[in-house]
Amino acid sequence: TSEDLYPEIATPADAEKNMCSGFGTQFVVNTNSLNKKMLDNGEYGEFRDLRDVNLYRTIKVGDLVWMAQNLDYESESGSSCYGDETGYCVNYGRLYTWEAAQNACPDGWRLPTTTEWDDLLTKTMGAESGTFDLGLTVTEYTTDGVSLLGGDSRTNTYGLSFILGGAYGDPGTETLEYKALHASGVYWLDGGNGKVSIAMVSNFEKDVEEVKMIHDLGDSQMQFSVRCVKK
Repeated sequence: TSEDLYPEIATPADAEKNMCSGFGTQFVVNTNSLNKKMLDNGEYGEFRDLRDVNLYRTIKVGDLVWMAQNLDYESESGSSCYGDETGYCVNYGRLYTWEAAQNACPDGWRLPTTTEWDDLLTKTMGAESGTFDLGLTVTEYTTDGVSLLGGDSRTNTYGLSFILGGAYGDPGTETLEYKALHASGVYWLDGGNGKVSIAMVSNFEKDVEEVKMIHDLGDSQMQFSVRCVKK
């Protein structure tokens, strides 16, 4: 814990602040997909995951605080990098099975519920029906982190920066293979009452976002992204 690492600091919050400042940029999760203006102006919050000391940016939308980056915590089992290439984890976060996703978020954080996802879409819906300002990135990376295509498909006003990290498995057929990198991002949701749901964010054209939810997915070995919210 923070207290164990810095016993001379009076409070856990102070200890974590001191701890964060000592790591520099070494354990900062890739910020290329974030809203650069907001990042430069210090409008993002910060959270240090003490399990692996990765630093995540956070953003508040309505009453809920979201991680503005995909989770990149290597669980003991049930998670992988797209294509089993570690370079993709750096830019897109890890992919998790449902079993692993339920326990992947750090202390004080959890998976969003389907109601919270609906609420997020309501808050970020643009003037045109069916369009959302989720900051969907069209930046593509190779396994060595080289950017192939830069820029966001929309304005990313809220700084959410959802990314298209693909999936391991197809929700339609449950075929287990890596697919849809740079085309879709699939995120685990807590459907409540033991139900499993996902949110699928897709980018079929440069400035068009499609968002849909699939409910009662059931338990499987498919792996999708995790975006945690604060409890």
